[in-house]
Amino acid sequence: MKFIEVQNLVKIYENEEYNLTIPALKGINLKVNQGELIGIIGSSGAGKTTLLSIIGGLLEPTYGTVFVENKDISKFTKLDLLNYRRETVSFLWQLPEDNLVKNVSLLRNVMIPLQITNKPLEFQKKIANEMLDKLGLSHRKNHKPNQISGGEAQRAGLAVALVNNPKILLGDQITGELDTTTSVEVVNHLKDMKDELGTTMIIATHKKSFTKITDRNYEIKDGLISHIISSDDPNKLEELLKEEYLTIDENGNICLPKEILEQLKINHLLKVEIDNGNIKLIPIQDDKSKEKIKKK
Repeated sequence: MKFIEVQNLVKIYENEEYNLTIPALKGINLKVNQGELIGIIGSSGAGKTTLLSIIGGLLEPTYGTVFVENKDISKFTKLDLLNYRRETVSFLWQLPEDNLVKNVSLLRNVMIPLQITNKPLEFQKKIANEMLDKLGLSHRKNHKPNQISGGEAQRAGLAVALVNNPKILLGDQITGELDTTTSVEVVNHLKDMKDELGTTMIIATHKKSFTKITDRNYEIKDGLISHIISSDDPNKLEELLKEEYLTIDENGNICLPKEILEQLKINHLLKVEIDNGNIKLIPIQDDKSKEKIKKK
């Protein structure tokens, strides 16, 4: 069942000091079904964090819409957004200090989100202990974040993010600071919790190996989706990564990735041909060709 839908999402940052506009997202379209684990893959600066922040209600888009459970979150009031971030969506960030309060124990950290439930303190402790146990951290519950390893800190952050059983988990580079072995451990715990709780998860990463555990992946380049990668057949992964997917907005405009523009030396004009249901885009590279098309 469709749970999250992003339509023609554009985000432009403005630098008033230098009178600059910086497009972070240039027309993102994607759909996420309930209970799916989706990967958002891309290099630094591709627009991954901006996309997650908009879905999570932390940023407003310049254009476009995000629907969650058929509700347009851009129309939420401040109170609606507050409740959305408390009850529906949760975040897991790259750095432990962004997920955990450094001067309190892991148990107390995991109890913090439970405070909004107004449940008895003993009940909060019980739920927090159970979550830490599921993530293999019972023996660390009285330790503070600076007394545990990076992998343990990220698992503790996952416990904090999931203890209230949110419908959506948004993760940003959650294994970016970890070595390969520890990254695999964290990712396996993530998948296990997704399967157990049924949480819809969207994880941004620069590691294409992440595609091995996801239901579907969107690769972002320069603010556009360039690939859609399915995990159904791992043998076809490399072949799928070679495909380019272009974004078409509601007005029929096509956004071409920068690499294609440079490789084919495309300026401002393309010739369009339709051949047996296929569309060919042919670069017009010289002024004489442009004049011929104008005369036609």
